[in-house]
Amino acid sequence: MGLSKVVFNKTLGFGRIHPGEDPDFTFRIWEAGYESRLFPKAWVYHKRRIDVPKFFRQEYKFGQVRAILNTWHPKTARLTYWLPTLFMLGILMALVSLFFGFWILAVFFLLYFFLIGIHASTVAKNAQVGVLSIFMVLVQFAGYGLGFLKSTILITFMKGRAEDIMPKLFFKKIGIAMLKRLFSALNKRTVKNFSFFLLFPLVAWFLSTFSNPYKSEP
Repeated sequence: MGLSKVVFNKTLGFGRIHPGEDPDFTFRIWEAGYESRLFPKAWVYHKRRIDVPKFFRQEYKFGQVRAILNTWHPKTARLTYWLPTLFMLGILMALVSLFFGFWILAVFFLLYFFLIGIHASTVAKNAQVGVLSIFMVLVQFAGYGLGFLKSTILITFMKGRAEDIMPKLFFKKIGIAMLKRLFSALNKRTVKNFSFFLLFPLVAWFLSTFSNPYKSEP
């Protein structure tokens, strides 16, 4: 993402929500009257978790954040955001329907997974990749779908701000009180060791990275 300083200052920059800080920022740029452009020849490499539990948690958070962004920016809400949730509910219904002799829905999902496996195997020229792709689709849809559903329910039925309902999705505010406690520690004899001062570059990086005086909510 590239933008001018004028746009950054007018939209108050990135908020404290994470993940989801980039779409939130983009939506506020649009709401401020600016437009965005896509440059097809500009490549961006987005890190994906290669560990299955970590990938599930990443997708779970993506789903949670999407529900929050839908409430902050209602005009950007889409029915397609419900597809992973509906997909997992459909699989559950297909499994239950088998006990009652209805197999059509199960066949539909089996065909869908078969096509995914064939496509992935063809593109990667590796059958193992095709099999793993089927599993990872389930992990991705389950993570995103469950996170989106849970977050939507919490936001709908619980009173308060999203920051109070799901605080783990927001960077913490670092106030003046914390800085005072940090500098007061310098006067104590127990911290006069030289190694203590080696922590200052780390502290400076932490403050510059996670401290943001602006609110995420419009």
